[in-house]
Amino acid sequence: METKNGLSQEDLLRLASLGEVFGGFAHEIAQPLNAIMIASQVVQLKVERSDLPEEEMKFIVHRLNIITSQVQKASEILTGNILRRPLG
Repeated sequence: METKNGLSQEDLLRLASLGEVFGGFAHEIAQPLNAIMIASQVVQLKVERSDLPEEEMKFIVHRLNIITSQVQKASEILTGNILRRPLG
C-alpha cells in the first residue's frame, strides 16, 4: 500500500530506520568534535598568554581558528542545519 507521497509503508519504515541510524552516528561524531573544539580553544588561550613572537603567535592562532571553523562546519552538517536547506 502506497502513501500520499508514493512511498510504500515499507519504504517509510526503512527511511525512518535510516534516520535513527544517522541520528546515532551524528551523536557519536559530535563528542570528538566537541573535544577537538575545546582543545583548540585551550591551546589558543595558552598561545595568546605565551612569550612567543607576535608573528608566530598570529600564525598559530590563525591555524587554530581554521580548526575551530571546520569543526563548527562539521557540527552544523551533523545537526542538520546545512542538510535542512532546500536543494538547488
